[in-house]
Amino acid sequence: MEFKNNLQRNLTTREFDVLKCVCLGMSNKEIASQLGLSKETVKSYMNKIFLKLNVNNRTKASMWFVYNKDNQFN
Repeated sequence: MEFKNNLQRNLTTREFDVLKCVCLGMSNKEIASQLGLSKETVKSYMNKIFLKLNVNNRTKASMWFVYNKDNQFN
């Protein structure tokens, strides 16, 4: 269960929502529109996601999501 708790601490619900949109191939502008955010806010979330997941691009963040999505908030 420790693994699950660590995953829950990694991303906020909103960061997880942004990452789901990234996995669908959406641009920051599209994510902003979909989630009712500004493009700058999406950029900020992306930077936080990259830092928390220790990745440096959207592809690696997406790979993390695909591998961990079922464990994130169960």
